[in-house]
Amino acid sequence: MEERHRDGPPGGRSDRPRRPDDDPDYPGSEYLRAHSSADVLAKLVEGDPLNIHERCMQRMRSRAVLVSLDRLALRAMARIARFAMKYRGLPELELWIRAQIDDSIEDLIVEDREAERACIPSTSSENGPYGFVSEALGVEPALARRVCVVFNNLADVERRAFWAVVMEGKPIERCAAEGQGSLADMRAALHNALLRLSLLDDDDVTEH
Repeated sequence: MEERHRDGPPGGRSDRPRRPDDDPDYPGSEYLRAHSSADVLAKLVEGDPLNIHERCMQRMRSRAVLVSLDRLALRAMARIARFAMKYRGLPELELWIRAQIDDSIEDLIVEDREAERACIPSTSSENGPYGFVSEALGVEPALARRVCVVFNNLADVERRAFWAVVMEGKPIERCAAEGQGSLADMRAALHNALLRLSLLDDDDVTEH
């Protein structure tokens, strides 16, 4: 008579989905082990052990996009917590977290655009979710979300030129020397970005 195994089919194999608890060896696994997504989220929020805030800032800089940093970090933590139980250690944790952050960035870009289209008022507080944009660019807090929307709809070369020169303070000649484009192209891209942001006009926002 075939012996029945409580933990799986005969032969010791189990076809049940693996959880992070089953493979404790990959780096960072301890923060993804919990009984529920809510428990994982609580671990991530407490002290930010996976440096999600810093990772989010790095991705914003790398992609040259503007979204609320605090909202992005919380959204990324929530996505990581939601999918933690499905993570099996591949791809490596660094790449997996980056993918969750990238998806969160796309979510927020769409949400900001839809809020502007719907004319939903943005916060007027300097301590609000767009405070870092208001401080960095010297715009009124109530306009900071629209600045993000217009900026994120610029061409990639325009965003990167603006981010490098305005946000990071690099000389435009250095940007060209680092391979971002010819000096003439960089100047044209920066000029167009500054013009669009000064007007805060964007067809993608104003069309209904």
